[in-house]
Amino acid sequence: MTAQQFVLEGKQVVLKENENVFVGCKLTVNMATSQAKLDACGERVQIRLNPQSRPGN
Repeated sequence: MTAQQFVLEGKQVVLKENENVFVGCKLTVNMATSQAKLDACGERVQIRLNPQSRPGN
């Protein structure tokens, strides 16, 4: 990984943490900075958040 980044691309890229779900078509992660970018499949990235997942709940 000389570029220190990886790209996942396809019909759907799904990120899930517990009940929270993010869906797009392309995920680019910079390993050096820990920054990530999720690109949409058309208009918008789909996000489903569970309110109970907030810290302190």
